[in-house]
Amino acid sequence: MAEQSAEQTANPETPDAVPAPKKQQVPPAVTAIVVVFLLGFIAWQFTLYFKMPRFGRQKPVGEIVMEKVIATDGDIKRLSKEELDQLNNLTMGNGEKYFNTYAEQRAKQAKPAAP
Repeated sequence: MAEQSAEQTANPETPDAVPAPKKQQVPPAVTAIVVVFLLGFIAWQFTLYFKMPRFGRQKPVGEIVMEKVIATDGDIKRLSKEELDQLNNLTMGNGEKYFNTYAEQRAKQAKPAAP
């Protein structure tokens, strides 16, 4: 029976033959566009999820943190809630750690060398 149905589909002269469906192919350009779009979307979600620094920022993170340290004389309690949130966003949640590290560096530079 299976042989008979295979013959019917293979022989176009028989009136009961069902033509085999044509396979539709996706053009390579469409595939490339979809792949590029998906990679961009994944990268965008990755930066949002892990709070990665955004591209195109003019100043490095270290300079921004050092400006905050200089403005507050190394006292993190003088930062406003918004400034601390900004530091946390720039440093992926490590704003206080970065601030304290840069404050210690600045304090070491300010001390004169012992004779």
